[in-house]
Amino acid sequence: MPGKVLVHPRWFHMERVGLIGANAGDASSRRRVRRGDETSGSRRYVYGDTIRDIHWKNTARTGRPSVKQYDAGAEDSVVVALDLTFDHGEGSESTLEYAATLCASVARAISVRGGSVSVATGSELAQPTYDWSNVMHTLAIAERDPGSPMSTSLKDVMPGQRVFTVVSSKDVASISAIASLSRRGAAVVLEGFTYGDESGPAVGRLLHAGVAAIPCVKGELREALAAIENGVTRRAASRPRVADEKPMDIAA
Repeated sequence: MPGKVLVHPRWFHMERVGLIGANAGDASSRRRVRRGDETSGSRRYVYGDTIRDIHWKNTARTGRPSVKQYDAGAEDSVVVALDLTFDHGEGSESTLEYAATLCASVARAISVRGGSVSVATGSELAQPTYDWSNVMHTLAIAERDPGSPMSTSLKDVMPGQRVFTVVSSKDVASISAIASLSRRGAAVVLEGFTYGDESGPAVGRLLHAGVAAIPCVKGELREALAAIENGVTRRAASRPRVADEKPMDIAA
C-alpha cells in the first residue's frame, strides 16, 4: 500500500551550544550562570542519545535504558529560527538543508539538557517544546516561502529568550531583525550558495550589534558546527568564492 515518508533533516552531536550567549554580558555575569552540564535527573533513552550520557544506576534499577538529564543553564529557553525566503543551491548543498541541519543539531543539544525549544520557520513561531521529535517534524516540513520572512516571527520572541538563527546573507530584513536582538542573539550567516553571496558585511554588522555571529561557507558545515559548539565568533575569511565551487564531501 503506498504511503508517505517524512524525511527528517541531518543532525550532528554537540556537547553544548557555546555560541548561544557567547556575547552575553561581562565575565562576572557569565560566572553566575549555571554551567549547563550538571546532572539534575534522568529520562528514558530515545534514539540518538549518546552512550556517554547513559544513567547506568537508573538503567539497572528500572530495567529500561535511561540517560542523564542536565541543568539547562543559559540554554533553558531558546528559539531556533531559519530563513525560508531564500533557498539557494541544490539537494543537501542548499541553504535550506544547511539551515535545517544546523537548527536540528542545536535543538538536540538544548533538549538533552532539559531546555525548551521554539522553532521559528519563516513568520511562524511554534510553541516551546521539550520534545526534540516535535522540533524535527517542524523542520522536516519546512519549505521555501518568499512571503514568510523570519523578521516577522522574531517580533514574537519573549523578552529574555535567547535566539539561534540561520540566515542567508541576502536577507537584509532578517539580518536587521537579528541585530536588534543584541546580546540575546546568535547567528549563522550562509555564504557561497549563489552569485554574490558573501557573509562578511552581515557578520560584521551582527558582531557590532552584540550578536554572536559566524559565517557558514558552502562545503564547510562541520567547521560551522564546531564554532557553534565552542562559542567561537569570527568574521568571514577574505577570499573569493563562486556559487558553483565544488563542495567538500560531508558525511552525516
